[in-house]
Amino acid sequence: MDRRQKRTLNYIYKAFESLLKKKKYDQITIQDIVDEADVARSTFYMHFETKDDLLNKVCDEIFDCVFPHGFLPPCGYHDEDGGLEGKLAHIFTHLKESHTDIIDRLSSDGEEIFMSYFKKHMESVFTTYVIGIPEGMSENFLMNHLTCSFVDAVKWWFHCKTEKTPEEMAHYYVLSLPSGIKLSEKTFRMM
Repeated sequence: MDRRQKRTLNYIYKAFESLLKKKKYDQITIQDIVDEADVARSTFYMHFETKDDLLNKVCDEIFDCVFPHGFLPPCGYHDEDGGLEGKLAHIFTHLKESHTDIIDRLSSDGEEIFMSYFKKHMESVFTTYVIGIPEGMSENFLMNHLTCSFVDAVKWWFHCKTEKTPEEMAHYYVLSLPSGIKLSEKTFRMM
């Protein structure tokens, strides 16, 4: 991709981001996006098939930042030996620092595409740390419960504009896990 194409894509992304601050996702049209980006409609279609396709690319960008390479490598923010709690603090930190407005807007609208990306990535985290489930419970049910409750915790954190730190949020989340779940060692961080 040449520099001109990259610049055009950047205009489209910024326009979309700007519109998300003003409108709900389902109220934004492709015409709104091309008008805001000041590009031709045909230019939009050179890069994206639909508005959902644009949202997919934005989600890829957001979650590649938050979950590089599909998981969380060391970044210096948190003790990587902090187990699940350390990983969750890492995620809260990255979510807060990157694309907060978009994440807040998309999660508040309940946008299906965004939520499916988020849940898929969170399931990979929980699959790594949950080593035992309560007797009689379906693993699929538990993973769905954990991912949905984590997404709701993030939404609460953004919507309430809470002053809780990423570390505090991770600690609260781990404390709220259902009893009977067995987690890998070093799940809790010392606060």
